Amino acid sequence: MNTSASGLQQPLMVYIAGYGRSGSTLLDMILGSHEDIIGTGELTFLFNEVLAGRPCACGQPLVDCSLWGPVLERVRKSGFTWHEAAAITRDSDGLLSRHPDPAGYATLWTELITALRDESGRSVVVDSSKSARRTVRRTRMLRAHTPNSLRTIHLVRDPADVMRSVERGTNTSLEAGVEGGTRLGVLRSLLGWIVANTLVEFVRRRSREPLLLVRYEDLVGDPRATLGRVGAFIGCDLSAVASQVTAGEIPAGHGVGGNRMRRGPAVRLQAPDRSGSPPTPPYVRLLALLVWPLRRRYGYRETRDVSGAA
Repeated sequence: MNTSASGLQQPLMVYIAGYGRSGSTLLDMILGSHEDIIGTGELTFLFNEVLAGRPCACGQPLVDCSLWGPVLERVRKSGFTWHEAAAITRDSDGLLSRHPDPAGYATLWTELITALRDESGRSVVVDSSKSARRTVRRTRMLRAHTPNSLRTIHLVRDPADVMRSVERGTNTSLEAGVEGGTRLGVLRSLLGWIVANTLVEFVRRRSREPLLLVRYEDLVGDPRATLGRVGAFIGCDLSAVASQVTAGEIPAGHGVGGNRMRRGPAVRLQAPDRSGSPPTPPYVRLLALLVWPLRRRYGYRETRDVSGAA
């Protein structure tokens, strides 16, 4: 891949689809370690984050960030207020969108993605907005109304692990040092896992676009082989990144949203250590068994004790 953004007419978009608590922030950060890739986090929520006054992963307010400040200024000069940009995105990306604005969406997101390429000097933009209710139509909108190429990575994680992670608590509470979730939250996470992953499959069949399935367990268990597959899929040599992330820390970069991992210090990639961890609660194991057909589709053939690592 050309490592100079200036020679490209349009950036490549890499979209990480799937359910939360599945490692999307980690994969986004890993890919963003490459010299030609910018990991942006949950890009669909950029304007909501600006309106809420939340910071970039670098710690600076988004409007003052060395990357996002100039990008947002270009969007503003193209004629959008933050409220308008947030509304156009929300009304187009969501599952029950009733007032999509294809022309406005195309103008807004073409300008923003092009600005990201120009200001970062990188030709690949990673968006890890996933496939929740508010983002399920995003890949379709990006493909239809922006001139960039799109590659979708379907990231999955064993639902037993996802539920165990949710049982520990929400990202907000865990970031505050408070652990403990509810059984209702665990059940909702299982339903969300089913819906999100089923919708990814549905959209893929409708669009007939290439999609790469990546399992979280493979990413942390064998990052070199997994990143080799990802690199081949997006047309980028990730061998140096694989060596970097297995030997050292992964920088937070300039991501938007995401879990507490992005807002902390740089993280080190390592497979979960399950020794000494509390066993998976019986009700979590039972719930995971209820979705065995979909679990088997993704290569999960048994419900095992998990560590609950986020």
